[in-house]
Amino acid sequence: MLSLLKKILFTLVLGTSLAQAAPDNKTALLSLLKTSQFSADFEQEISDSDGKLLERSQGHLNVLQPTYFDWRVENPYRQQIVNDGTYIWSYDLDFSQITQFHASQSLQDTPAQLLTGDPTALKNYEVQLASCDEECFDLIATAEETPFRKLQFIFKKGDLIAIEMTDNLNQQSRLTFLNRNKNIQLKRSDFKFTPPKGVDVIAAK
Repeated sequence: MLSLLKKILFTLVLGTSLAQAAPDNKTALLSLLKTSQFSADFEQEISDSDGKLLERSQGHLNVLQPTYFDWRVENPYRQQIVNDGTYIWSYDLDFSQITQFHASQSLQDTPAQLLTGDPTALKNYEVQLASCDEECFDLIATAEETPFRKLQFIFKKGDLIAIEMTDNLNQQSRLTFLNRNKNIQLKRSDFKFTPPKGVDVIAAK
């Protein structure tokens, strides 16, 4: 389940003028990712190493930096993943089961860690400018224990529009953000999660 959580999350070539103004690529990437809060719809596609589509899903995401997010998959299954600042709650609505993770361990070296504004997420990646139709950064893993071999963050006019992820088995995921809203007013209480009565809660070790 932890591996799936990392791949879901939620699981985020810079333009020449921005690249020249930034001290280095990591600083430039973190600067673009720094936004106090946002909401967006998302589409995610997961493919195997041969490019065969394995899964497609859609949902909605709310993020309040520096910690909180609420990720809701609506189709083809229903799932909610909430970071309340201390724990991550993964709620499978179709099977009435909740798994509880400690947030500091579950997010290490994942795109979700970057989306919540944590700069330590880059410690095991080399950040390079990439050539693409928009503004892109490639993150190349420098440590074997990272869950992803390569990440690509894709921006358009300063807004994150997609993340592409390649894991150590060459399985590929693309997360596309739609209807992004940076003017939404979120507060910490919006990310409070209370398990519904009668639903089993499993504490991950």
